[in-house]
Amino acid sequence: MRARQNQKLTNDRIKSETNCLVGHSDLDLEDPTPYQTQLKHMQRLLSKEGGAHNEEVQTVLGNRIAALYSVPTAIFCFLRAQECIEGIQVDDPFRRTLQYAISLGGDTDTIASMAGAIAGAFYGYEAINTSLQKHCELLDQVVKYADDLFKLISA
Repeated sequence: MRARQNQKLTNDRIKSETNCLVGHSDLDLEDPTPYQTQLKHMQRLLSKEGGAHNEEVQTVLGNRIAALYSVPTAIFCFLRAQECIEGIQVDDPFRRTLQYAISLGGDTDTIASMAGAIAGAFYGYEAINTSLQKHCELLDQVVKYADDLFKLISA
């Protein structure tokens, strides 16, 4: 129960921060950047009842290798996978993030890698199933870097 409450608080915070970022681009202090436009699209897609259809996500956010059409999509995949997604029968939100990113097609390895990295940072190493961990390249080295970074900032 507590985990669900924490997840809801976190989801509310993510939505609030996205609203804040989008709100700043509406001040007309400068021309909106393409990424601010993508944030607006992301906010609209996330607010759709029942979730946006894959085709709309592909068309609006993109699923190509270019950063403008992959980074926002990866972030969207992570945010969208916080809740159940029709057609993806997985309770684990980390795995749901990966499966959703792959389901969008296009440059799936790039988008799923970024979405998985975001989800992994959010949920933590322990939340990633060992059957998935064994497919991660340089896992031991990445864990060592993460531990070293944690020690550095904790000193």
